[in-house]
Amino acid sequence: MVFYFKVQPEAGDYTNFMGLDKYENEELIKYGFMEDIWFHVDKMSSTYIYLRLKKG
Repeated sequence: MVFYFKVQPEAGDYTNFMGLDKYENEELIKYGFMEDIWFHVDKMSSTYIYLRLKKG
């Protein structure tokens, strides 16, 4: 199950998606947008966070 959550309102209207293993990360990549920015979480095996930016 891929987790998603909204960023604090003062940071803007963005959504983060988080995959906890390689299978969830593959789902994120498959449905990701070109505008998404991804991060690898340090010291956590296979955890990625994708920041969904607005189009354009």
